[in-house]
Amino acid sequence: MEKSEKDRLATRVVDLWCSFQLALTESKRKYPVQQFFSFASAVRQYTELTRRDRLVRRDVAVVMNGLLQSLELERKRVPGEILYEADRLETFLLDMIRTLRETSLQVCRREDFQRLHDI
Repeated sequence: MEKSEKDRLATRVVDLWCSFQLALTESKRKYPVQQFFSFASAVRQYTELTRRDRLVRRDVAVVMNGLLQSLELERKRVPGEILYEADRLETFLLDMIRTLRETSLQVCRREDFQRLHDI
C-alpha cells in the first residue's frame, strides 16, 4: 500500500523529533538548534497539509503534546528562539484542533436543529 503525503510527513515529523532527541543526548554543551528547526519545519508542513482534516495522527499528537514544557524541563539553558518556536507550534496545532472541533460542533448543531424543525 502506498503511503499518502500526510503519512510521509507525519513519519518525517516523528523521525526528526527522534533525531532531535538523540542530538540532545549526544551533546551536553551545544544545543541542537539545527535539528530542532528541521523538526519545526516538518511540523509546519504537516499542519499546513492537514489543517482541514478532522483528525491529527496520533504519533504527531504524542510528539506535540507538552512540547514546550518538555523542552523547558530538558535542560537548564534552552535558547529563547527554541522556546518561542515550540510555543508557536504547540499553539498553532492546538488552535487548528480547536477550530476543527468547533466547526464539527456547529455542523452537528445545525443538523440537530434541522431535524427538530422537520419534526
